[in-house]
Amino acid sequence: MSQAALISCVLSLPALAGQTWAGSGQITSGSGQGGSVELRLEVDGKRVRSRSGPPLEGQVQPESATASATGLNGSVRTGSGTWRFEQSGNELRVTLYQGNQIIYYRLRPQ
Repeated sequence: MSQAALISCVLSLPALAGQTWAGSGQITSGSGQGGSVELRLEVDGKRVRSRSGPPLEGQVQPESATASATGLNGSVRTGSGTWRFEQSGNELRVTLYQGNQIIYYRLRPQ
């Protein structure tokens, strides 16, 4: 393959997405209480999308005007519920409020 053809192939590839976070969670209340679940998220800046687990796609909104500008902190409202994010170093804590069901996840970068 010529160098020009190789460069053309590389340039036609989609851009790599941001950071992937994955881990397990616990259903803390509601249907399935005590059960374990898994979640995998793709994060690009403040945009999040689930790769496995409940459907999620949206922009994380800060909880207040004084919220930390660093890390992923805030919430997203979707058809599957309200997602709250709290990043502390290499741990992302995610809570999903889905009607009377609450799921708490602890994710790590992959």
